[in-house]
Amino acid sequence: MPVTAAAASAKEQPAPRADRRGGIDMTESILVALISGGLTLLGVIISNNKHQAVSDAKMEELTREVREHNNFARRVPVVEEQIKVINHRLADLEEYHK
Repeated sequence: MPVTAAAASAKEQPAPRADRRGGIDMTESILVALISGGLTLLGVIISNNKHQAVSDAKMEELTREVREHNNFARRVPVVEEQIKVINHRLADLEEYHK
């Protein structure tokens, strides 16, 4: 089948930069999409860093509270033993004064 001159010239010409409706060409659309994606990624990273700082502060507070609780847990048996000694001394004194 022979190729017409119009068809041959259409194959050799580069694609038009704008669509038929006079819109933006493909490279500009890709550029806008890349810029939007990059800015969105930057916003997510900044937000994540702030959230991480808040989480770190909460973790430090919880760690402090756990250490404080552990300190009480170590001291309670000592206090209980002292109370037993005091109760025994009181019982001895009450018996002595009867």
